[in-house]
Amino acid sequence: LEARLRFFSLRVFGQLATIGGVVFADLGRVWADTTARPELDGVDVGAKVGVGTGLRIRLGTTLMVRADFAWAEGDSAIYVDVEHAF
Repeated sequence: LEARLRFFSLRVFGQLATIGGVVFADLGRVWADTTARPELDGVDVGAKVGVGTGLRIRLGTTLMVRADFAWAEGDSAIYVDVEHAF
């Protein structure tokens, strides 16, 4: 699940820039193999939950800069990405 919000827009270098944010959550399960491996997979449902938040900066219609902070089961990470769509 993901929810996005636009905070405001402004002009930067003559182009429209939009500043926004995101909150997200997911639920998933990974198995080590197609056969039972309880020493790696565990013996219960084993679903893991992840949550996070992030900042989005869009410049014009093609450049997106994003930074996310994510947390899952006691582990956390920061992701930064710059995308340019053609």
